[in-house]
Amino acid sequence: MALGAYVKWRQKTDTTSMKTAYPTYKESIWLLLTIIPIVLILVVPLLILHLAQNGIAISLISELALAIMIWIGLTKRKSYSFPSNRFPISLLIISYLFLISFHVLTEPLLNLLPQPETLSKLLEEVSAYPFLLFLFLVVLAPVLEELLFRGIILDGYLKNYSPLMSILVSSLLFALFHGNLVQGIGALVMGILVGIIYWQIKSIAFCISLHSLNNLTGFLLAWFVEPRQFESTIQESIHHDPLYFSLYASMFVIWTGCAWFIWNFHLKPVRHSLTQRPLQPITETTANPVQDI
Repeated sequence: MALGAYVKWRQKTDTTSMKTAYPTYKESIWLLLTIIPIVLILVVPLLILHLAQNGIAISLISELALAIMIWIGLTKRKSYSFPSNRFPISLLIISYLFLISFHVLTEPLLNLLPQPETLSKLLEEVSAYPFLLFLFLVVLAPVLEELLFRGIILDGYLKNYSPLMSILVSSLLFALFHGNLVQGIGALVMGILVGIIYWQIKSIAFCISLHSLNNLTGFLLAWFVEPRQFESTIQESIHHDPLYFSLYASMFVIWTGCAWFIWNFHLKPVRHSLTQRPLQPITETTANPVQDI
């Protein structure tokens, strides 16, 4: 009995005294808060040039701020590499279908919420600057956001906390970072999905690819659909209730099917460790390459 109690005490002492990986919850919040002084500094030239309301200029400032935050995060953790293991293309397709069907299912709810002005400006400028908006939305934003929120923040969390808490907290921060409820709901769900898969396969390439596909869908809709029609609901665009309800039911089947596949097939081998906290700091995590199915 005495020996068993001593061993437990030693394990607890070693766990509590061990050096944590960067970032912790507190460190990640401070990292994200650095965007405030960064944006304030970068926005001064926009005010001088009267470009503070220009969507392209705002996008450029946002990407520069993200790049600076990534540099700060990499410097603090003293490592400049990101895990990028192979991933099955089928998993990417299923995850993409999960997100698209989720967007359709939540559209009636999101239409009840006030739409952010940034989306309206996007619709106005996408036809005038399609290449620049494609660069910002489909290329730069997915790369920079995934490097920051999955490659740095989530990766550090997974070395300090349980996968469940790491994924939930990083996804919540990712949603809050978008600054509005309409985009935040989708960002929260995508953060959880991408976070779960990143935890399992350790591939930043997967995160960037899925994020890019998600943004590409929105970009194409904004480019090819008239702004007035784009602002209307799917039900108003179809003009046929039975067809709309059939589409809605189909999306629900696709969404639940994709969720079932990811949870019961892809994540089944590691689900048991979802709530387990690492016993010691992990300096470099590697995952076995996942074969396509």
